[in-house]
Amino acid sequence: MKVSIIMSFTDRLRNLRNTLNAWSKITYPSCEFVLIDNGGLLIQETADIVDEFKRSTSHLVTLSRNQNYVHVNRVWNRAAKETSDGEYVIFAMADEIISTPDIIQKMLECPPESRCSVKTFFLSEEMSNEVWHTQNIEELPGFGEYEDKGTTNLQKQDASLLSHITGWSRERWDWFGWFRNNERGHLWLDQDIVIRERVLGLKAVTVPGVSCYHQWHPTPIDPAWIAPGYHPVNERQARLLEESERDAT
Repeated sequence: MKVSIIMSFTDRLRNLRNTLNAWSKITYPSCEFVLIDNGGLLIQETADIVDEFKRSTSHLVTLSRNQNYVHVNRVWNRAAKETSDGEYVIFAMADEIISTPDIIQKMLECPPESRCSVKTFFLSEEMSNEVWHTQNIEELPGFGEYEDKGTTNLQKQDASLLSHITGWSRERWDWFGWFRNNERGHLWLDQDIVIRERVLGLKAVTVPGVSCYHQWHPTPIDPAWIAPGYHPVNERQARLLEESERDAT
């Protein structure tokens, strides 16, 4: 089975290099990387890092560029439907260092009817600066103590609400309707996916034996991330086949 890994990024060169370095070690034999420079300003520097990645892997790597930033849900939708052709599609954030080279095999072993997602540990700025100097990220000083968004690392046992790295067969993504294509709004990623899954009686599963490590970066407060959400009440609405009620703006 061919697997497509779709990744969008906007500058943050150190994080991108660390992330791609980890992905270069995967052992699954048949996959492609669909990379999108999403409105970044460091165009040549980003291209150089992608060229390094191409030289480090035997898999097909394509790089495209959006001149202006486009919200991730729309980038992912377009790349999945128009650029990639894998039978299994993984969406991966560019700040996440994967813990094991057999991540794809482990994702493919998950129940096919459920979306699977990788458990994420958040790294502090200090830990992120030390990634290159360690063989085991979980041995970094402070790992398991740093808190992000009110959740301690070692308490993050269930990845079902996260979309830092998530995968499903193309057939299931097609059936589900992929992501909402709204221009902005954080709800179109994690929360909206989970709301729709609940209406359909589905629950994402956490991939056993795999983690990813979210490298620290400044996070601007963007009101669009909490844009009003939708409330699907039946299968057609959950699968984006018809409109559902939306919170007032």
